[in-house]
Amino acid sequence: MLKALNLQQKAPFILGGTFLTGILFFCFYQEWIIFHISFGTKPPVTLASGNVKKKNVPLFFWKNNRWQKEDIEILWSQDTEKTLYQLVNRWLSLADEEEVLSKKVTLQNATLSDNQNNVYLSFDRSLFSSDSSTFQKYMIIEGLLRTIKESNIKVLSIHFLVHHKPIEDSHLDFSSPWPIEGFLKSKK
Repeated sequence: MLKALNLQQKAPFILGGTFLTGILFFCFYQEWIIFHISFGTKPPVTLASGNVKKKNVPLFFWKNNRWQKEDIEILWSQDTEKTLYQLVNRWLSLADEEEVLSKKVTLQNATLSDNQNNVYLSFDRSLFSSDSSTFQKYMIIEGLLRTIKESNIKVLSIHFLVHHKPIEDSHLDFSSPWPIEGFLKSKK
């Protein structure tokens, strides 16, 4: 059909195709359109396999100007990533119940680095609301760090991510990992 048309008649098709290609590229660049190609390198987190047992662990969170502690029972796996996934999701559920977080947040993925020292926690949304103070944000992070540390999971630092990218916050820096010890000096 296009062969029979002259250049003036082909111009709208060429311009329209170029315009649509530009829109698609712009949307991809702005991350409005995301292409996810999975080669099956990492299976989804499941608890059906491996040696799983129940274990009591403490969950810590900051509320009413003091540390709160709640002991819960989780499924503890030999796979540290699965255990972290369970632990952090239980902490998030408790934080939602106790209204520590302004919105329900879920963990998308818990991944260990190759050397098993760093954890990457990717959430479906930020842990903080836009009107949270720096102190409130800091104490949410410290509660999660303390929970992971007290559960005796052997890691050194944690990267906090939203949709697999560092959390963007105007008060706290998430471009680098946070040490598992946190920055508070605890009184024991």
